[in-house]
This record gives sequence, structure tokens and C-alpha cells, in this order.
Amino acid sequence: AIGYALANQVDHLTITPDSIMPSWFLQSFVVTFAAYFTLFTRIWAVSNPKSQAHVGNGAFNLVRGEVYRAVEGHQRIRMRPDDDLKLGKIIKVAGYRQHLLHGTGLIVVEWYHSFREMVRGLEKNLFSGTDYSVFLTVFSSFLSLLVNVWPYIAVFVVPAPARWIYLAPACVLWFMAWFLARGMNVHPSCALAFPVTVLALVYMQWRTMLLNFYH
Repeated sequence: AIGYALANQVDHLTITPDSIMPSWFLQSFVVTFAAYFTLFTRIWAVSNPKSQAHVGNGAFNLVRGEVYRAVEGHQRIRMRPDDDLKLGKIIKVAGYRQHLLHGTGLIVVEWYHSFREMVRGLEKNLFSGTDYSVFLTVFSSFLSLLVNVWPYIAVFVVPAPARWIYLAPACVLWFMAWFLARGMNVHPSCALAFPVTVLALVYMQWRTMLLNFYH
């Protein structure tokens, strides 16, 4: 990692890990989480200095010492539960070079052991991911249901030939999840759970938002 950062003159290097999960469904959720994380952070644009796309990962953030001190370290984000991602933001906004690599087979993180544990564990950062915006949380959750869940339901409830129109995006979404699963060293069959894991993610989004207001 240090060799790569020096050779490419990178100020902040973050690397995504393999996630160890004990069950097929939890592994399927990791695939869905990775899909959302990819779109949310626009990882394909992170290395572009002209783009505002930024990223950070609690599993691996390598920052040049002088850069870390120049942005005042974690001072501005010391109370943020998503400090790993926000560290990437303040570094990128300050004009420093940032890259992301995939650490498949190199870095491993043991994540959650059960669905209940995962729901409780993600309480801390799903709402912060939308900067505690109710509008963005509600909008993104309904968009998820419309784009990533409705096509699978529509195949069974709408009349032909409309159902065949919905079958196309459903297959595309499955292919996307299958492609991600293969790249993450997860069994490709985990892609089949994609619409169900999206529902689980939306449930966690709403639960986290409501807990922030009523606890």
C-alpha cells in the first residue's frame, strides 16, 4: 500500500476489504451494501482530481502525515459515526489526491454474526450517511423500492406484456449483483437475494432515522 501511494503520489489511499459473514443471507446483504456504497461514493470518480467524489473506509485509510495534519485530522469530524468516510471528504475537498483499491484476498474484516447484530450495528451510520436529512433518507428509500424491488414484484402482478418489460431490469439487477458477488469472493447465488436485501436495507434506514428522533 505504501509502495502504491508513493509510486502514484497519492495523499490518501483507502482499500476495501473482504467481509466475513457466517450465513448466506448476510453475505447477500454485503453484496447489496457494496452496490449501494459504490453508487453513493461514485468510486469510479474518486481518483479524478476534478471530481468531488470522495471515499473513506474504516478497514483501511492510509494518509500522508503532513496531509492529515493539514486538514486538522479528526478534529472537525470527531463526533461523526461515519468519520472514516468524512475523513476522505475533508481530504478530497482540501485538494489532495485520493485513490481507492480493492483488497480482495488481502484484507479481511469480520463483520456481523447475525441479522439482529447487523441491524443494531448499522444504527450508528445509516442516517449519518444522508447527513441526517429526513428528505434524503425518505427519497432514497422510496427510490430503492421503486428501482430495485418493484420490478421483481411487477413481474408477478402486472398483466402481459408489461411483465416482460419489468423482467429486463430485474435480470439486469441480478446480473449486477452476480458480478459484484464474484468480485467479492462471495458465492454468486447471493445475487438472488438482492430484492430482499434491499428491503432489509430500507428497513434499517427508516429504523435508524426514527431512533434518532425518538430516543
